[in-house]
Amino acid sequence: MTRRPAPIPARPGRALALGLLCAALAAPLTAQTRTDATFVAKLYGATLATITMAGQTSGSAYSVRAELSTRGIVSALSNTSYRGDASGRISSGRFRPARYDETVVEGSDRKVGALVWRAGLPQPEGYMAEERQDDALPISGQGDTVDPLTAIFMVLRDQSPEEVCPPLRQFVFDGERRSVVELTRTSETADTITCAGQFRRVAGYPKDEYDKRRKVFPIELTYTRSGDVMQAQVMKLRTDYGPATLERR
Repeated sequence: MTRRPAPIPARPGRALALGLLCAALAAPLTAQTRTDATFVAKLYGATLATITMAGQTSGSAYSVRAELSTRGIVSALSNTSYRGDASGRISSGRFRPARYDETVVEGSDRKVGALVWRAGLPQPEGYMAEERQDDALPISGQGDTVDPLTAIFMVLRDQSPEEVCPPLRQFVFDGERRSVVELTRTSETADTITCAGQFRRVAGYPKDEYDKRRKVFPIELTYTRSGDVMQAQVMKLRTDYGPATLERR
């Protein structure tokens, strides 16, 4: 997740994908939907960060912007902020990214990077290209992946009940590493849907990091109805630092 231990990883764009979930939903999209949401990330009940998300989907395209800023004691230890933008098309019910941009500010250090899809493959640019490690995976094998922000948007966006958590197995690429998320619907009522599954690290991680850290992370998400759409309200997950939650304000 990061090159050095820290309460909040140095690459929040990747941290969101690895720590707070990555997924892709395969149900057909039927209408344009707008999402404006704020989430609070907590670890052992203590607030770590605030995440705002604004995005929209239509029958053939999507776009999303997200911002993360640390809070509480974490902010005092590692004052970090993140801004990401992702966009692409929707084909046969699947999200296919075209471009992902991220800006990470940690103290006085500011980094700008991107993943740009060319011929169906994600090409790293900026610091994401310059800082690729020796363990980074070849780009040629990543044609079936989505970027971290696209993945998160697929899960946290407002969506119709039919789109929530069909059985899925989706790969994610952050410019170096490959991971996979598996999710399925476990229970539902007229106004609530619960999904469960796991996030798993696959390849591209430095060997010492991969050997020492947890590889599989259980996930549980709860959606509640708001008019014609279901909204993600609570996500429970395991991280390298312990049990965490993501709660909608």
